[in-house]
Formats: sequence, C-alpha cells, structure tokens
Amino acid sequence: MARSAAPVKDFNLRIQTSNDVEGGIRIKAGMFEMQSSIYNMNLTNEIHFDPVNFVEVNLDPTRAMAAKLLPRCVSTTPGCLRGGVAYTRAVFREGLFAGNDVPLVSRYTASAGVS
Repeated sequence: MARSAAPVKDFNLRIQTSNDVEGGIRIKAGMFEMQSSIYNMNLTNEIHFDPVNFVEVNLDPTRAMAAKLLPRCVSTTPGCLRGGVAYTRAVFREGLFAGNDVPLVSRYTASAGVS
C-alpha cells in the first residue's frame, strides 16, 4: 500500500490539512432538478488507515479533482427518481509515488434511487 513512512504504533500523526476550491450550479425546471459541481483539493498529511497493520499513517501530499452531476425529480407523488455520476482523480503530488493514483479511490462512481 502506498505511504511515505513505515507504520507507527505511537499515534504520532501530523494534522491533515487541505486547500480546496469548489464551484457548482443548481438548475430547477418544474419537477426536474440538476446539480453539477467540480472541485480541486490539495491535501497535505492526509490520514490513511492501514488495515493490515491496524494503524493510521500520514500520506505524502495528494490532489483530488472531481466533477459531479446529480439529477433528480422533485414531486409530491411517490416514485421520484434521483441519480448521480462522478469522475474523481486522486494522485500523489510529491514523494516516492508522485504522479501515481492514490489507491482505493474509484475514478467513476454512480448511484440511482427512488424516493
């Protein structure tokens, strides 16, 4: 698993910080509502849980960029549909794994439901 240091058992973690920029728009037309947003996060000392050694460690600096689209119907009757799709790219900015993807961050996610 990608990390900058060997697991430590003394819980001496550095504080996770992030500089974020996010923008979005929401449109409503009759029973239809659409929300779209994009963001860019530059994380430093991201805290990561290592399930093999059962410890938390700090990762090298990372960047996460994403675009999300969330359509849904707005109705007072049963059976409203909602959904979402997102594209996320998370990469290491510095360190041994600079330029590589952060493990376990899915590039594509989607959801659907009825309410």
